[in-house]
Amino acid sequence: MSGLHSVRPIPGPAPRQPFALPDVSVNPQVPAY
Repeated sequence: MSGLHSVRPIPGPAPRQPFALPDVSVNPQVPAY
């Protein structure tokens, strides 16, 4: 766990991944991208 935290200290790609997953699942018919 210590390695992962040290490798990805920037909270950028972390919240982006989970955000895109639910977004596409919730609005699969809405071409927001």
